[in-house]
This record gives sequence, C-alpha cells and structure tokens, in this order.
Amino acid sequence: MANAVGLIDIAVMAIATCAPITAMAGNLPLVIGLGCGIYAPGAFVFCTIIMTIFAIGYNAMSRHITTAGAFYGYVSHGLGQTIGLAAGLLACLAYMVFEISLVGIFAYFIQQFLLAEFGIEIGWLVPALAMLVLNWLLAFYRINIAAKILAAFLSLEILSLLTVVIASLLMNKDQSWHPAALNPLGAFQSIPGGTASFGLIMAFWSWVGFETTGMYGEESRAPKRIIPQATMIAVIGVGLLYILVAWGAIVGNGHDQSVAITQGANPIDLLLNPLRLRFGDWIATIFQLLTVTGSFACGLAFHNCAARYLYALGREGILFRSDRWLGKTHPVYRSPYIASSVQTLFALGIVLLFRFDSQLGPYDFYTLLAVLGVMAILIVQTACSVAVISYFWFTRPDQFRSWQTGIAPVIGALSMSYVVYLLFVHMDGIVGIKLAASGLYYALPWIVFGLGGFGLVLGLLIKMLAPGRHALIGRLVLEDVAAADAAGLQQAGPKAPSRPLASVN
Repeated sequence: MANAVGLIDIAVMAIATCAPITAMAGNLPLVIGLGCGIYAPGAFVFCTIIMTIFAIGYNAMSRHITTAGAFYGYVSHGLGQTIGLAAGLLACLAYMVFEISLVGIFAYFIQQFLLAEFGIEIGWLVPALAMLVLNWLLAFYRINIAAKILAAFLSLEILSLLTVVIASLLMNKDQSWHPAALNPLGAFQSIPGGTASFGLIMAFWSWVGFETTGMYGEESRAPKRIIPQATMIAVIGVGLLYILVAWGAIVGNGHDQSVAITQGANPIDLLLNPLRLRFGDWIATIFQLLTVTGSFACGLAFHNCAARYLYALGREGILFRSDRWLGKTHPVYRSPYIASSVQTLFALGIVLLFRFDSQLGPYDFYTLLAVLGVMAILIVQTACSVAVISYFWFTRPDQFRSWQTGIAPVIGALSMSYVVYLLFVHMDGIVGIKLAASGLYYALPWIVFGLGGFGLVLGLLIKMLAPGRHALIGRLVLEDVAAADAAGLQQAGPKAPSRPLASVN
C-alpha cells in the first residue's frame, strides 16, 4: 500500500532483516572458529567497505526505479529482461531459504535457552513450526504492524550487543587491544581447520537484508529520496556495530581462547562469557532470550522479503497465469497474502525434509542454507552492480557519474564475485561441521548456478513464445500498477501497459 511507511520504518526493517544479535551470536563464532580466526573483525571491516561501495550504485538505481522486486527490477532494466528473470529467481530463492535458515537458528536458540535456564530438553521441530505459523499470521496484516514489532526487537538487540562490548573490553583477557585484528587483509587468511572464504561468506551473510530497503519502495513515502537514505543508514550502521562487537569479543576472550570457544560445544559462549564474568548470570540470561526474539524478528523480515519477491514475479504472469493469484494483494490489508502463503508452504516442506535427516541439527541447517542463500545473493548483487553500469551508460548517459555509476559498481562486482569464487574452489576446505559430510552441501553451487541457467533459458523461451509477457519482466513499477488498477487492466496480465522508464524518473 503506497505511503504506508517512512524513512525510520524502512531503516528499521532493513536493519532488523540483518538481525544484528543473530549475526553476532550465530555467524561471528563461525567466522572466527571456521574462517579467519583473530582477523574476524577485519572480515567485517572488509564487508563494510564493500557493502558501502555496492550501496552507492544500488542507491543510484533506486532513485530511478521503484519496484517491490528490488534486484529483480534493477537487473532487468540494466541488463535486459532475460538476465533480470534469472537474477529474480536467484534472489527469490535466497530470501526463501533465508527464512528457513532463521527458523533453524531460532529453534537452536530456543533449545539452548530452555536447557540453560530450566533444564528442559525439547526437539527443535516444535519451535520451528511455531515460528512459521507466526510469520504467516503477522505477514498477513499491514506492513506497518510488522515494522512496530521489528523496531521493539531491534532496540533491545542493539542495547544487548553494546553491553557485550562493554563487558568484553572490561575483561580484556590477554591484556591486549589486538589492533591487528581490524586489518581487512587478514580476512583472507585461513586458520588451521578453517577456510577464510567460508568466514567471508558468513560475514557477508550478516549484511544480507540491508538491500531490502528497495523492496518497500512501492509502500513508502517519497521512495526516490528515502530509500537511498535508509540503505546507507542500514549498511553503515550495522557495519560499525559488527566491527565493534567482533573486535570486543576477541579482546574480551583473548585470541586462542576465542578460537577454542567457537570450536567448542556452545559457540555462543564467546559473547555470554564476558557478560557472566562482568555483570552476572542474569544479564547472560537476558541476552539468550534476546537471541530468541531477535532471530524470530529476522525470520519475519525475511518472510516479508520472500513474499514480496514472489509477488513481484507473480504479478507479471510469467508462469501459470500467476498474475491472477500469486500477484494479488489482500482486498483489506493490501498484503501479498497468497505469495506469503506459498512461501510458508515451501518453508514447511524444507523444514520437514531436514527433520528426517538425523545428521543435521538446527544450527547445521541454519549454516547450510545460509551458504546457499549468500552464494545466490552475492551473484545477484554482482549482476546488479554490472546492471548499474549498463543502465547509466546506455539508457541514462545524462546521469552517468564516474564514481557512483562507474567505479563503485565495478569494485563491488569484482569483490563479491571473487568471494563466491573462493568459496566454490575451497568447498573441501571447510571442516569441523557436519555440513562437510552432507551431499547437499556439495550440491549448493550447482543448485545456484542451475537455477540461474534455468532462468536464462526460461527467459529466452518466453521471449520467443510470448514477447508481450517477456516485455513485462522486471518492468512493472509503482506507477504502472496504479495505472493498471485504475483502468481495470491488472487482470489482463501481459497486456497491461509497460510505460517507458523515463516516465517514472
């Protein structure tokens, strides 16, 4: 619904999608223990730089294109509808599995909290199913309801992480401030038993969500102004927080102890130990509770993202007349309720599939699906960076700027594609987790590249068989949808008008 959310709402939802407390409690131990060790803060410095540079080009596109599909629309306008469809499918896959990944870490945090505080052991399936149901119910209603819930969770997350930093600096186990840990070049150094590229992937995973600001363009006030502002607030804000927490954890626990803790039975002790030692068990209990609420908020945000991508793909009627069902919004709440339901059913199927794999626990499939999703989203972000250059060089040369739409996107594309390459060639180097024994783990790159290839073939087939429908791929923007609604043309699918891009600038 247009004009439903403002700058603060969008920034909060984007940062909540990044889920700072989940990133630090779930990802930081993996970056340290199975990635680059003491240089984990440097990995977050590297990611902050690259994501900020990427955001420059991303923001340039957001000032010209307003669509619920974000990457999908941007790549389509910059590189053509066929490549745009492939990017849209990959981005959709990423956000769909991200919700399931968060269901895993949510269930893991629930298990740890109940065991530590009450001595109760439960299976992870019950909290996983509960989260899926709650996500569906909350997404059914207006976006501003979800924004208020996310804002409350996010405030507590940031406060708790800053408390961890204070406790860690007060503890300072090595009596060293470890300035070398902040060196971004160190992020490419692997520790014994780990792989730096895996550490970088998990660090980048901590950022996924900031780019979702573009998805709310159709529901925001003055999107061409506030979407770029919200994007920079999100990417720089979470970046500084991650660097501070990662560095504080190394200082507080010491180098060798940090690696040992993250490779142990309860990696979250990396953050809990400083809290217990400096402030007592009570604050560690609060932190554990916040990991539960924080991971839930993150999963809810990813559910919204996945629903909006499915909606953006569906309303263009690419397959099975999806514009008549998947591309519909609720008549009262204006939420993409059918797309939301499809996402919930997909997530339910994957969760049940993992339930019958006795080798993988909730933390394992959290990591497994995170690798799948991040690999896909980094490829999409690379394509988006190239699309920025192409769009402003060929379509809008009057708006081309050497740094914003030239050099910055090149740096972003090269950096992110290089990280994907490193992970692809070092798959065998990631050890110490059950994923290495999983056949699905080694299938991840082929799933990603296979879906991308399928999207390209599908796009070419649609172009040959239904050129009118092909012309709509990634091209329906806010003004088009409003015009179609007013004229009663939304049911017409491929015959709905696709206005020239200049008309929405």
